[in-house]
Amino acid sequence: SGGYGFRFDHDGCFHHLFDPRSGRCPHAYASVSVLAATATAADALATACCLMPLEALPSALRAGGATRAIVMLPDGRTEIVSRS
Repeated sequence: SGGYGFRFDHDGCFHHLFDPRSGRCPHAYASVSVLAATATAADALATACCLMPLEALPSALRAGGATRAIVMLPDGRTEIVSRS
């Protein structure tokens, strides 16, 4: 999941992911990929993780039954987060 998909404006400030608390689009990560037992679980968790700080991801992965997340940061670095 990430804001690189459908964009509502040329600059990418507004895209298809939004935070229901603020109505704004998250830009903390370039993308989040989640490894889970089903594609449906992985997709839902990856989208939710786009709204969370890195520190919250392990507990979200545990709760969703996923094993790890691969997070691409806007500066190009990659973070691997496990549920442990």
